[in-house]
Amino acid sequence: MKLSKQESGFVWKMLRHVAAAGSMFRPVDSKYFEADPASDPGARDFRINLDWAWSDGDIIRKYCSAAMLTPMEKKFLLRWKKQALPGLYTVLEITDEDAIVLGPDDPESPDARFWRVCPLVSDWEEMIAYRTPPVTFVAALLPFGDRIICDGAVGVADTKYGEAVIRGMYERYRLAKEIGTIRSSFPPYSASASTRRTGGIKTKRKGKRK
Repeated sequence: MKLSKQESGFVWKMLRHVAAAGSMFRPVDSKYFEADPASDPGARDFRINLDWAWSDGDIIRKYCSAAMLTPMEKKFLLRWKKQALPGLYTVLEITDEDAIVLGPDDPESPDARFWRVCPLVSDWEEMIAYRTPPVTFVAALLPFGDRIICDGAVGVADTKYGEAVIRGMYERYRLAKEIGTIRSSFPPYSASASTRRTGGIKTKRKGKRK
């Protein structure tokens, strides 16, 4: 289900705080929220600020301690800090309400999962610059209630997959639909450190991603 106008406004407000944390507490211009990072320098900086904040959760914690936030906003950002899943994703199918994406990172990895992701304001077609799936993009997946969203400034990556890889992705997608393993929400929130980088989902990945 798509976000309402009120929900989208709240999400953008929270993302502005995340980007401000990534820019070392400097205010972030909201006009870059839906611009294309590939062609707009301001949007590219916004994407970089988000990526920096997600890569070091301590930045968001320090921001929450210093910024003028309500208790609810702090709680919201700290949950995102724990559960954000930044990386490279691949859009396989776009529906009226959401998109099916595979990731993060290498689509051939056994750790790559299928996610049902809601757009924020734009339709997914606009978010991926009207390209035809499969389309790769850089973003972070985030929990929002019982839905999954991404963090807005989608950086479409110029990644080309061979026919065999594409067939493999769509075969895995077909099987995921049959057995019901497409994730449409994050697991219940836990404040434990184990949720970092996995959104609370157990994976076979070893070591920390740099």
